[in-house]
Amino acid sequence: MEKSSDGTEPKEIKAYIYMTYENMLKVLAGGALKVRTIDECNDPYEQMPAGPEGEKWSKEYEMAFICFSSLYNSGAMWGHYGDKHKGVCLEFTFPLRQLDPDPLDVEGEPPYYILDIELKEDSLIPFSWRKRDKTHLNYCVLFNMKYKKERQKFEYGMFGTSMMGDRLICNIDECLITKDKSWHYEEELRILVPLPEKDVRKEEDYFVDCFHKYLTGIILGIKCRKDAESVKKIVELFRKDGDGSIQVYQAQYSEKTFDVLVPGIDKAPGTP
Repeated sequence: MEKSSDGTEPKEIKAYIYMTYENMLKVLAGGALKVRTIDECNDPYEQMPAGPEGEKWSKEYEMAFICFSSLYNSGAMWGHYGDKHKGVCLEFTFPLRQLDPDPLDVEGEPPYYILDIELKEDSLIPFSWRKRDKTHLNYCVLFNMKYKKERQKFEYGMFGTSMMGDRLICNIDECLITKDKSWHYEEELRILVPLPEKDVRKEEDYFVDCFHKYLTGIILGIKCRKDAESVKKIVELFRKDGDGSIQVYQAQYSEKTFDVLVPGIDKAPGTP
């Protein structure tokens, strides 16, 4: 993630979700994002640690999640998840509470991001810590997925937090955030979400409704049959009190490369 234009650390992070145009309408109408489970994933090794007990563990201690990408202009992502360029890509702008990764992470692995989003109890797996005045706060963690050839062994499950000086440290079992190197093109960012206990879980989809106010942009695919002006009118129909501005962009072909261009978001040539 790049520094701000004044050279200081950024105070926000962009994250993107590709989907069909129809699902975008559902997000706007319901104000919620769908939670993914391992049964819905296209990776059969999702959250499966190495070893003979791997498959059993993944089913017994399953964690659901919301998938984002750090990319909005990937032709492969548009083709695989954006309805073959006929869909949309939603832009979310999340405020950051803390940027820097775990100082003990000597391998230089991708960091996690602590979002300045306070959560309701049981709405998400929180990044929790107790301030000196004993007030309990929950913050959301956006994990940068790791890509390796070898699957990770099960260590301690789930994740927890601790303090190192004034820094907040997040510890997570790496099998929850590690995928094969072949998935690296996704540049996935992930928020973990708890599922109900298996004995009370219903055969239905689950949604999380605390992120709609961070939706800041909608990118229409190159082949999307809707135009930006008509989508702007639809956005206004679903606006709620307290919602910020949502920009609508139209992706375009590049004249020289295979890039997906998005005027209004793309940097001008020579811009640092």
